Amino acid sequence: MKDEPIALDSSWIAANPVPVHGQGTTKNSRGRVLAVGGSRTVPGALRLTGEAALRVGAGKLQMATVTSAAVSLGVLVPEAASIALPEDDAGEIGDAADALEQALDACDALILGPGIGDPEVASRLLRLVLETSRDDVVLVIDAMAVGCLKNL
Repeated sequence: MKDEPIALDSSWIAANPVPVHGQGTTKNSRGRVLAVGGSRTVPGALRLTGEAALRVGAGKLQMATVTSAAVSLGVLVPEAASIALPEDDAGEIGDAADALEQALDACDALILGPGIGDPEVASRLLRLVLETSRDDVVLVIDAMAVGCLKNL
């Protein structure tokens, strides 16, 4: 049985404040976030998502996006790893299974969807994640991918 979705409203935020990191805490102990999304026309969505993850305390961040935006994204957020994903002719993420395999295995939290503009791309990535995801990974589904849940 799957857990029910949780509303991230002001009550939840009040009950779950941003953690205060104590002495001896390292980036490795604060969690590894993988954000997958963006496109040639909306690369900044992943930047905003990644920066938000770092601001709330993520220890390590990897951002996976289309090849044409990956280097620029890496320069804009130099504290994060940038993963270049195959890109289709429309500038959306192509077949990314091989490129994402290692990153999916190594993350504690996965954010999927910011900046993806094609529902078929979002559905394909969502299926990939749900098929390979572990029970101990927190999954945040954003933007286009939320609308694709009904098709799975």
